[in-house]
Amino acid sequence: MQKSGGVSSFFRRPGLPGENGSQAEGFYDIQDGWTAYILAGGTSGMKTVLLRQIGEALEAAGEPIETAVSTPGDDCLDGLRAPGLRACVLDGLRFGGYLPACPGIGERVVGLDDALDTEKLAPYRARVLIFHARRLAAEDRASRFLTAAGDLLTDNTRLALECVDLQKMDASAARLAHRLFPQGRRQGKESVRLLTAVTADGIRSFCAQTAEPFSNVYILEDEYGVGSLFLGRLRDAALKAGQNVVSCPCPLFSQDRPEHLLLPGVSTAFFTSCRFHPVEGYRHIHIRRFLDNTVLAKGRVRASFNRKAARELIKQASLLLAEARENRRMVEELYSAAIKPHVLDALAEHMAAEILSARHNPE
Repeated sequence: MQKSGGVSSFFRRPGLPGENGSQAEGFYDIQDGWTAYILAGGTSGMKTVLLRQIGEALEAAGEPIETAVSTPGDDCLDGLRAPGLRACVLDGLRFGGYLPACPGIGERVVGLDDALDTEKLAPYRARVLIFHARRLAAEDRASRFLTAAGDLLTDNTRLALECVDLQKMDASAARLAHRLFPQGRRQGKESVRLLTAVTADGIRSFCAQTAEPFSNVYILEDEYGVGSLFLGRLRDAALKAGQNVVSCPCPLFSQDRPEHLLLPGVSTAFFTSCRFHPVEGYRHIHIRRFLDNTVLAKGRVRASFNRKAARELIKQASLLLAEARENRRMVEELYSAAIKPHVLDALAEHMAAEILSARHNPE
Protein backbone atom coordinates (compact mmCIF):
# COMPACT_ATOMS: atom_id res chain seq x y z
CA MET A 1 0.00 0.00 0.00
CA GLN A 2 1.13 3.53 -0.76
CA LYS A 3 1.75 5.34 2.53
CA SER A 4 3.41 8.56 1.40
CA GLY A 5 0.34 10.69 0.78
CA GLY A 6 -0.60 9.10 -2.51
CA VAL A 7 -3.27 6.72 -3.74
CA SER A 8 -2.96 3.00 -3.12
CA SER A 9 -6.07 1.90 -5.02
CA PHE A 10 -8.26 3.70 -7.51
CA PHE A 11 -10.74 2.92 -10.25
CA ARG A 12 -9.76 3.04 -13.89
CA ARG A 13 -11.61 6.00 -15.27
CA PRO A 14 -14.23 4.86 -17.80
CA GLY A 15 -14.62 6.81 -20.99
CA LEU A 16 -17.56 9.20 -20.82
CA PRO A 17 -19.75 10.27 -23.74
CA GLY A 18 -18.19 13.12 -25.70
CA GLU A 19 -14.69 12.60 -24.31
CA ASN A 20 -11.64 12.07 -26.47
CA GLY A 21 -8.06 11.12 -25.72
CA SER A 22 -6.35 8.15 -24.20
CA GLN A 23 -7.52 6.89 -20.83
CA ALA A 24 -3.84 6.25 -20.05
CA GLU A 25 -3.13 9.98 -20.11
CA GLY A 26 -1.66 11.05 -16.78
CA PHE A 27 -0.98 7.45 -15.79
CA TYR A 28 2.71 7.75 -16.61
CA ASP A 29 5.12 10.20 -18.24
CA ILE A 30 7.95 8.90 -20.41
CA GLN A 31 9.41 12.43 -20.46
CA ASP A 32 9.94 12.04 -16.72
CA GLY A 33 11.75 8.71 -17.07
CA TRP A 34 8.77 6.37 -16.73
CA THR A 35 8.56 2.96 -18.36
CA ALA A 36 5.16 1.55 -19.26
CA TYR A 37 4.46 -2.11 -19.99
CA ILE A 38 1.28 -2.41 -22.06
CA LEU A 39 -0.41 -5.80 -21.91
CA ALA A 40 -1.88 -7.04 -25.19
CA GLY A 41 -3.81 -10.23 -25.90
CA GLY A 42 -5.05 -12.68 -23.31
CA THR A 43 -8.14 -12.28 -21.16
CA SER A 44 -8.86 -9.81 -18.36
CA GLY A 45 -8.48 -12.70 -15.94
CA MET A 46 -5.01 -13.56 -17.26
CA LYS A 47 -3.97 -9.93 -16.99
CA THR A 48 -5.32 -9.70 -13.45
CA VAL A 49 -3.28 -12.75 -12.42
CA LEU A 50 -0.17 -11.24 -14.00
CA LEU A 51 -0.75 -7.83 -12.39
CA ARG A 52 -1.32 -9.36 -8.95
CA GLN A 53 1.87 -11.43 -9.17
CA ILE A 54 3.93 -8.44 -10.27
CA GLY A 55 2.38 -6.27 -7.56
CA GLU A 56 3.11 -8.86 -4.86
CA ALA A 57 6.73 -9.12 -6.01
CA LEU A 58 7.18 -5.34 -5.93
CA GLU A 59 5.57 -5.03 -2.51
CA ALA A 60 7.72 -7.88 -1.18
CA ALA A 61 10.73 -5.85 -2.34
CA GLY A 62 9.48 -2.88 -0.32
CA GLU A 63 8.10 -0.83 -3.21
CA PRO A 64 4.73 0.93 -2.69
CA ILE A 65 2.30 0.33 -5.54
CA GLU A 66 -0.95 1.77 -6.78
CA THR A 67 -3.55 -0.54 -8.33
CA ALA A 68 -6.19 0.38 -10.91
CA VAL A 69 -9.39 -1.54 -10.13
CA SER A 70 -11.98 -2.39 -12.77
CA THR A 71 -15.35 -0.72 -12.18
CA PRO A 72 -17.51 -3.82 -12.82
CA GLY A 73 -15.99 -5.36 -9.68
CA ASP A 74 -12.83 -5.26 -7.60
CA ASP A 75 -11.96 -8.87 -8.49
CA CYS A 76 -10.35 -7.56 -11.68
CA LEU A 77 -7.33 -5.29 -12.07
CA ASP A 78 -6.68 -3.01 -15.03
CA GLY A 79 -3.21 -1.79 -14.14
CA LEU A 80 -0.64 -0.92 -11.50
CA ARG A 81 1.92 1.81 -10.89
CA ALA A 82 5.18 1.79 -8.96
CA PRO A 83 5.89 5.52 -8.50
CA GLY A 84 9.19 4.92 -6.74
CA LEU A 85 10.47 3.01 -9.77
CA ARG A 86 8.68 5.16 -12.35
CA ALA A 87 7.13 2.07 -13.88
CA CYS A 88 3.62 0.91 -14.61
CA VAL A 89 1.86 -2.07 -16.15
CA LEU A 90 -1.54 -1.58 -17.74
CA ASP A 91 -4.14 -3.53 -19.65
CA GLY A 92 -4.05 -1.82 -23.04
CA LEU A 93 -7.60 -2.95 -23.90
CA ARG A 94 -9.18 -1.66 -20.69
CA PHE A 95 -7.44 1.68 -21.13
CA GLY A 96 -9.39 2.39 -24.28
CA GLY A 97 -7.49 0.10 -26.64
CA TYR A 98 -4.33 2.02 -25.86
CA LEU A 99 -1.30 1.62 -28.12
CA PRO A 100 2.13 3.12 -27.38
CA ALA A 101 3.09 6.40 -29.00
CA CYS A 102 6.81 5.68 -28.61
CA PRO A 103 7.25 1.88 -28.67
CA GLY A 104 10.62 0.79 -27.34
CA ILE A 105 11.29 4.22 -25.81
CA GLY A 106 9.63 4.20 -22.44
CA GLU A 107 6.77 2.03 -23.69
CA ARG A 108 6.80 -1.71 -24.31
CA VAL A 109 4.04 -4.01 -25.55
CA VAL A 110 3.90 -7.34 -23.72
CA GLY A 111 1.91 -10.04 -25.57
CA LEU A 112 0.09 -12.78 -23.66
CA ASP A 113 -0.87 -15.01 -26.58
CA ASP A 114 1.93 -17.46 -25.76
CA ALA A 115 0.13 -18.22 -22.50
CA LEU A 116 -2.89 -19.60 -24.40
CA ASP A 117 -3.31 -23.01 -26.00
CA THR A 118 -5.64 -22.11 -28.88
CA GLU A 119 -6.31 -25.72 -29.78
CA LYS A 120 -7.84 -26.36 -26.36
CA LEU A 121 -9.89 -23.17 -26.71
CA ALA A 122 -11.39 -24.00 -30.13
CA PRO A 123 -14.35 -26.15 -28.87
CA TYR A 124 -15.63 -23.22 -26.77
CA ARG A 125 -15.56 -20.60 -29.52
CA ALA A 126 -19.32 -20.16 -29.92
CA ARG A 127 -19.98 -19.93 -26.18
CA VAL A 128 -17.14 -17.45 -25.64
CA LEU A 129 -18.53 -15.18 -28.36
CA ILE A 130 -22.03 -15.31 -26.85
CA PHE A 131 -20.96 -14.46 -23.30
CA HIS A 132 -18.58 -11.78 -24.55
CA ALA A 133 -21.37 -10.12 -26.57
CA ARG A 134 -23.68 -10.23 -23.56
CA ARG A 135 -21.03 -8.61 -21.42
CA LEU A 136 -20.49 -5.76 -23.87
CA ALA A 137 -24.25 -5.19 -24.19
CA ALA A 138 -24.68 -5.03 -20.40
CA GLU A 139 -21.79 -2.59 -20.01
CA ASP A 140 -23.18 -0.38 -22.79
CA ARG A 141 -26.62 -0.26 -21.16
CA ALA A 142 -25.05 0.51 -17.79
CA SER A 143 -23.16 3.41 -19.37
CA ARG A 144 -26.42 4.80 -20.76
CA PHE A 145 -28.10 4.63 -17.33
CA LEU A 146 -25.14 6.42 -15.74
CA THR A 147 -25.21 9.12 -18.41
CA ALA A 148 -28.89 9.72 -17.66
CA ALA A 149 -28.18 9.87 -13.92
CA GLY A 150 -25.41 12.38 -14.57
CA ASP A 151 -27.81 14.58 -16.57
CA LEU A 152 -30.29 14.65 -13.67
CA LEU A 153 -27.65 15.55 -11.11
CA THR A 154 -26.25 18.20 -13.47
CA ASP A 155 -29.70 19.78 -13.43
CA ASN A 156 -29.42 20.03 -9.64
CA THR A 157 -26.07 21.73 -10.01
CA ARG A 158 -27.61 24.26 -12.39
CA LEU A 159 -30.29 25.02 -9.79
CA ALA A 160 -27.65 25.66 -7.14
CA LEU A 161 -25.47 27.78 -9.45
CA GLU A 162 -28.31 30.29 -9.70
CA CYS A 163 -27.95 31.09 -6.01
CA VAL A 164 -24.26 30.59 -5.22
CA ASP A 165 -22.28 33.52 -3.85
CA LEU A 166 -19.15 33.16 -5.99
CA GLN A 167 -17.41 36.11 -4.36
CA LYS A 168 -17.81 34.58 -0.91
CA MET A 169 -16.67 31.18 -2.19
CA ASP A 170 -13.63 32.65 -3.93
CA ALA A 171 -12.61 34.56 -0.81
CA SER A 172 -12.92 31.45 1.38
CA ALA A 173 -10.91 29.31 -1.07
CA ALA A 174 -8.23 32.03 -1.34
CA ARG A 175 -7.84 32.25 2.44
CA LEU A 176 -7.54 28.50 2.76
CA ALA A 177 -5.06 28.30 -0.12
CA HIS A 178 -2.93 31.09 1.40
CA ARG A 179 -2.77 29.16 4.68
CA LEU A 180 -1.98 25.79 3.06
CA PHE A 181 0.32 26.50 0.11
CA PRO A 182 3.71 28.15 0.42
CA GLN A 183 4.47 29.98 -2.82
CA GLY A 184 6.78 28.06 -5.14
CA ARG A 185 8.79 29.09 -8.17
CA ARG A 186 7.43 26.51 -10.58
CA GLN A 187 4.09 25.36 -11.90
CA GLY A 188 2.81 22.22 -10.23
CA LYS A 189 1.71 19.07 -12.07
CA GLU A 190 -1.73 17.49 -12.04
CA SER A 191 -2.64 13.82 -12.28
CA VAL A 192 -6.11 12.30 -12.32
CA ARG A 193 -7.38 9.33 -10.32
CA LEU A 194 -10.91 8.02 -9.78
CA LEU A 195 -11.62 7.32 -6.10
CA THR A 196 -15.40 6.89 -6.38
CA ALA A 197 -17.17 4.72 -8.93
CA VAL A 198 -20.40 2.91 -9.69
CA THR A 199 -19.63 -0.81 -9.63
CA ALA A 200 -21.46 -4.12 -9.73
CA ASP A 201 -21.68 -3.82 -5.93
CA GLY A 202 -23.12 -0.30 -5.93
CA ILE A 203 -21.25 2.94 -5.36
CA ARG A 204 -17.77 2.17 -4.05
CA SER A 205 -15.18 4.55 -2.70
CA PHE A 206 -11.50 4.41 -1.78
CA CYS A 207 -11.71 7.70 0.15
CA ALA A 208 -11.30 6.22 3.64
CA GLN A 209 -8.11 4.31 2.89
CA THR A 210 -6.72 7.16 0.79
CA ALA A 211 -7.23 9.60 3.69
CA GLU A 212 -5.12 7.59 6.15
CA PRO A 213 -1.64 8.99 5.36
CA PHE A 214 -2.76 12.64 5.20
CA SER A 215 -2.30 14.92 8.20
CA ASN A 216 -5.05 17.37 7.20
CA VAL A 217 -8.32 16.05 5.84
CA TYR A 218 -11.31 18.22 4.98
CA ILE A 219 -14.80 16.99 4.11
CA LEU A 220 -16.95 19.09 1.77
CA GLU A 221 -20.62 18.57 2.58
CA ASP A 222 -22.21 19.11 -0.81
CA GLU A 223 -25.56 17.85 -2.11
CA TYR A 224 -25.68 19.96 -5.27
CA GLY A 225 -22.32 19.43 -6.97
CA VAL A 226 -21.16 23.05 -6.65
CA GLY A 227 -18.34 22.02 -4.32
CA SER A 228 -16.37 21.26 -7.49
CA LEU A 229 -16.11 25.04 -8.01
CA PHE A 230 -14.51 25.39 -4.57
CA LEU A 231 -12.13 22.50 -5.23
CA GLY A 232 -11.35 23.85 -8.68
CA ARG A 233 -10.19 27.13 -7.17
CA LEU A 234 -8.03 25.30 -4.63
CA ARG A 235 -6.58 23.13 -7.40
CA ASP A 236 -5.66 26.16 -9.51
CA ALA A 237 -4.10 27.92 -6.51
CA ALA A 238 -2.10 24.81 -5.59
CA LEU A 239 -0.75 24.38 -9.13
CA LYS A 240 0.20 28.06 -9.29
CA ALA A 241 2.01 27.69 -5.96
CA GLY A 242 4.06 24.80 -7.38
CA GLN A 243 2.17 21.99 -5.66
CA ASN A 244 1.57 18.68 -7.39
CA VAL A 245 -2.09 17.73 -7.14
CA VAL A 246 -4.20 14.64 -7.66
CA SER A 247 -7.65 15.54 -8.98
CA CYS A 248 -10.37 12.95 -8.51
CA PRO A 249 -13.40 13.57 -10.76
CA CYS A 250 -16.93 12.39 -10.21
CA PRO A 251 -17.57 9.23 -12.29
CA LEU A 252 -20.75 10.78 -13.73
CA PHE A 253 -19.22 14.01 -14.96
CA SER A 254 -16.29 15.27 -17.01
CA GLN A 255 -12.75 15.51 -15.75
CA ASP A 256 -12.90 19.28 -15.13
CA ARG A 257 -15.21 18.78 -12.14
CA PRO A 258 -13.08 17.50 -9.24
CA GLU A 259 -14.97 15.61 -6.58
CA HIS A 260 -11.94 15.04 -4.36
CA LEU A 261 -8.54 16.76 -4.27
CA LEU A 262 -5.25 15.40 -2.91
CA LEU A 263 -2.23 17.57 -2.12
CA PRO A 264 0.60 15.24 -1.06
CA GLY A 265 3.17 18.05 -0.82
CA VAL A 266 1.33 19.65 2.11
CA SER A 267 -0.24 16.37 3.36
CA THR A 268 -3.75 17.69 2.80
CA ALA A 269 -6.80 16.07 1.23
CA PHE A 270 -10.31 17.23 0.41
CA PHE A 271 -13.15 14.72 -0.01
CA THR A 272 -16.72 15.47 -1.06
CA SER A 273 -19.47 13.86 0.99
CA CYS A 274 -23.08 13.56 -0.17
CA ARG A 275 -25.99 11.18 0.33
CA PHE A 276 -24.76 9.02 -2.58
CA HIS A 277 -21.37 8.42 -0.95
CA PRO A 278 -21.05 9.86 2.58
CA VAL A 279 -17.58 10.40 4.06
CA GLU A 280 -17.40 10.62 7.84
CA GLY A 281 -15.07 12.29 10.33
CA TYR A 282 -12.41 14.96 9.91
CA ARG A 283 -13.01 18.72 9.49
CA HIS A 284 -16.11 19.71 7.57
CA ILE A 285 -16.75 22.53 5.11
CA HIS A 286 -20.47 23.05 4.42
CA ILE A 287 -20.99 24.24 0.86
CA ARG A 288 -24.51 25.41 1.71
CA ARG A 289 -23.00 28.45 3.43
CA PHE A 290 -22.14 29.77 -0.03
CA LEU A 291 -25.75 29.36 -1.24
CA ASP A 292 -28.83 31.54 -0.87
CA ASN A 293 -31.09 29.03 0.87
CA THR A 294 -34.22 31.11 0.21
CA VAL A 295 -33.70 30.90 -3.54
CA LEU A 296 -32.53 27.28 -3.30
CA ALA A 297 -35.76 26.27 -1.54
CA LYS A 298 -37.77 27.12 -4.67
CA GLY A 299 -36.15 24.22 -6.52
CA ARG A 300 -36.16 21.75 -3.63
CA VAL A 301 -38.96 19.53 -5.01
CA ARG A 302 -37.30 19.33 -8.42
CA ALA A 303 -33.91 18.58 -6.87
CA SER A 304 -35.41 15.86 -4.68
CA PHE A 305 -37.06 14.24 -7.71
CA ASN A 306 -33.79 14.36 -9.65
CA ARG A 307 -31.89 12.66 -6.81
CA LYS A 308 -34.45 9.89 -6.44
CA ALA A 309 -34.53 9.24 -10.18
CA ALA A 310 -30.73 9.31 -10.37
CA ARG A 311 -30.48 6.85 -7.50
CA GLU A 312 -32.76 4.40 -9.34
CA LEU A 313 -30.75 4.77 -12.55
CA ILE A 314 -27.52 4.12 -10.66
CA LYS A 315 -29.11 1.07 -9.03
CA GLN A 316 -30.06 -0.32 -12.44
CA ALA A 317 -26.58 0.42 -13.76
CA SER A 318 -25.09 -1.59 -10.88
CA LEU A 319 -27.36 -4.51 -11.71
CA LEU A 320 -26.21 -4.37 -15.33
CA LEU A 321 -22.57 -4.22 -14.25
CA ALA A 322 -23.21 -7.30 -12.09
CA GLU A 323 -24.64 -9.00 -15.20
CA ALA A 324 -21.53 -7.97 -17.15
CA ARG A 325 -19.32 -9.33 -14.39
CA GLU A 326 -21.10 -12.67 -14.46
CA ASN A 327 -20.70 -12.95 -18.23
CA ARG A 328 -17.02 -12.10 -17.89
CA ARG A 329 -16.73 -14.86 -15.28
CA MET A 330 -18.28 -17.32 -17.71
CA VAL A 331 -15.78 -16.33 -20.41
CA GLU A 332 -12.87 -16.69 -18.00
CA GLU A 333 -14.12 -20.13 -16.97
CA LEU A 334 -14.17 -21.27 -20.59
CA TYR A 335 -10.65 -19.93 -21.11
CA SER A 336 -9.28 -21.54 -17.96
CA ALA A 337 -8.60 -24.91 -19.60
CA ALA A 338 -6.51 -23.24 -22.32
CA ILE A 339 -4.31 -21.06 -20.08
CA LYS A 340 -0.68 -22.05 -19.48
CA PRO A 341 -0.06 -20.99 -15.85
CA HIS A 342 3.68 -21.66 -16.01
CA VAL A 343 4.04 -19.17 -18.88
CA LEU A 344 2.21 -16.48 -16.91
CA ASP A 345 4.29 -17.20 -13.80
CA ALA A 346 7.55 -16.93 -15.72
CA LEU A 347 6.43 -13.71 -17.41
CA ALA A 348 5.41 -12.13 -14.09
CA GLU A 349 8.74 -13.06 -12.53
CA HIS A 350 10.67 -11.64 -15.48
CA MET A 351 8.71 -8.37 -15.58
CA ALA A 352 8.97 -7.82 -11.82
CA ALA A 353 12.74 -8.41 -11.95
CA GLU A 354 13.12 -5.99 -14.86
CA ILE A 355 11.09 -3.29 -13.11
CA LEU A 356 13.06 -3.73 -9.86
CA SER A 357 16.34 -3.49 -11.76
CA ALA A 358 15.64 0.23 -12.12
CA ARG A 359 16.66 0.60 -8.47
CA HIS A 360 20.15 -0.60 -9.31
CA ASN A 361 20.45 1.09 -12.71
CA PRO A 362 19.10 4.62 -12.27
CA GLU A 363 19.29 6.86 -15.33
